Amino acid sequence: MILEGFEVENWACIRKLVVADLPRSGVIVLHGPNRTGKSSLVQALRACLMDFASNSKHEELTKYFPRGKAEKPSVTVTFSSRGTTYRIKKQFGTNRGVLESRTAVGAWKVEAESGTEAHRRVCELVGSDDSSKKGLQQLLWLTQAEFRLPDPKKFDPGVQSQLRGILGVLETKLDLSFSDRVKKRWSEWHAGQRKVGREQKLKEGCNLSRNLAELDKARIELTEKEAKFQNVELLLRQCGDLEVQQRDLERQRIERAEALKRTQDERERCQARIAARKLAEERHASAGKELLAALDERQRRAETAQRARDAEAAVEPARRRFEVAERSVQDGEESQTQRKAELA
Repeated sequence: MILEGFEVENWACIRKLVVADLPRSGVIVLHGPNRTGKSSLVQALRACLMDFASNSKHEELTKYFPRGKAEKPSVTVTFSSRGTTYRIKKQFGTNRGVLESRTAVGAWKVEAESGTEAHRRVCELVGSDDSSKKGLQQLLWLTQAEFRLPDPKKFDPGVQSQLRGILGVLETKLDLSFSDRVKKRWSEWHAGQRKVGREQKLKEGCNLSRNLAELDKARIELTEKEAKFQNVELLLRQCGDLEVQQRDLERQRIERAEALKRTQDERERCQARIAARKLAEERHASAGKELLAALDERQRRAETAQRARDAEAAVEPARRRFEVAERSVQDGEESQTQRKAELA
């Protein structure tokens, strides 16, 4: 990664600073009186390139926010990586962040628009998400008043090997004494000459050989015991699976028994309904017969009533004829009486 320029605004004591067209080689020195923002500028570059996403609320980041002001810090860094020029802009305290790449014609192409995605992409391009944990960054990003290197156990082994290859190793009398003791101890354990890349044979009967033989035997026993343990563990798992299956089958048996009982109850209810239906059908057939008989009786009564009405209707003409005949008889009797009187 090579820095080409940066712009810092509202960061700690820095109101606004723009640096562009940095040389791609050589040494760049920041100089000035104390409390002018040199260390803050380095921290702004570290925060923008690696350490924090734009929406981070980490205490190590928020301490650089301007005090008593509502403005949010903004940092833009232009750098080249893997043959391409990129520009990352982060508005800290928000989720705004943009990563752009410069095209062949000099225009800027958006690579990521969200703050989280832009932070992830720029960390991939730079090669780290922490400016104090990996490789040469442990040496390059030393801030003001830091005069010691990282602890040996925390120092990157790759950097150590590179420095050793460049600077070499200084041998002292103590180193030579230690080397002689190592060779002496080596001669107690091994036979033949020491050669780089060649596996040395142990002397038979030495403590190391016996210990290695016991270690191999212990490893074999350990392998056998681990195999037995795995078999036992497999059996235990199978036993557990069988217990689970047993509980599942028992649950299914109970459910099936309950379902069978419900089915039997439903069968009894169905049989009762069938018997009731048969009885109802029999009653319905009997009622049908009674209804037919009643209809016949009704028909006969209707016919009898009709005959009665016809007879009643025939009575009146007969009565009138009777009255006429009666009057005729009376007239005849009167006429007879008169004739008798006349004869007398």
